[in-house]
Order: sequence, then structure tokens, then C-alpha cells
Amino acid sequence: MEKTIKAYMLRVVDGVPCKGYIGEIENTLKSKQKYVDGIIQVVSLDSSIDIICNDEGKLQGLSPNRAFMDGEDILDVFVGNLLVCRHDNEGNFTSIKEEDIPVIEECLKPIGGILGEFVFLRTTDDLPEFQAAEGVNDGTED
Repeated sequence: MEKTIKAYMLRVVDGVPCKGYIGEIENTLKSKQKYVDGIIQVVSLDSSIDIICNDEGKLQGLSPNRAFMDGEDILDVFVGNLLVCRHDNEGNFTSIKEEDIPVIEECLKPIGGILGEFVFLRTTDDLPEFQAAEGVNDGTED
């Protein structure tokens, strides 16, 4: 098992989704829980790519981040910070590949807002870049 992995990181800062980027995180449960701020849930994006999110994020009222899309249909809404990585044949998390990013961006669309049952999407181009706050330890460093 890899000690650290590269993951595609999709963050929410002050209620606003940020542009995704490749970052490194320790390949431990503790680091992943710290990043998503709670118990992790793993959702398959496809046969080799996983989305790691906060299992109780909706109950905790975390801010909307990405809509999980199948073409034009919204399958689910993810809230809070998300990690997207790969897994091997044994189910261990492994590093994301550069060529996975277009697949991720196609399936996970940024949310601009939710009003009742309507979900408003944003384009990735108008999202802010993530800027790490000084002194914040989010699981990407220990």
C-alpha cells in the first residue's frame, strides 16, 4: 500500500466550491477523515475511480460542493470537501492519474446553489482557486 497518494481535491471554502487540484495526502484513514471532516464514505465514480466524502455531511449541514452527474441527470449531491482517487485490485486507495481529471470534471459539476428541489450548477472556469489558510491542518500534512 502506498504511504501517500495523489488525489484530486475538491474543496468548499466559505460555502463556495473551489477549482479542483491534485494534492498529496497520507494514505491513512485518519488523514482522509480529517480532510472530509468526519466519517468517510466511498462512492464509486467508475470501475477504478472512487470519491471519498463525509458520510454524514448532509446531516451536518455541510455546504454543497458537487453534483454527481450521469449526462444531464443529477444522481446525487456531494457536500463538504471531496477526495477523488483510484483503487487497486485489493481495494487499497492509489494515486489519481492526470488522464482521470476530465472524467472527474465531467461527472462532478460544481454547485452554485440549491433552492428547494432545484440544483443550480456553475462552470468550473468561474470557481476560485483554493488558498490554504495559514495554520490549517486538513489531513494533507501531519
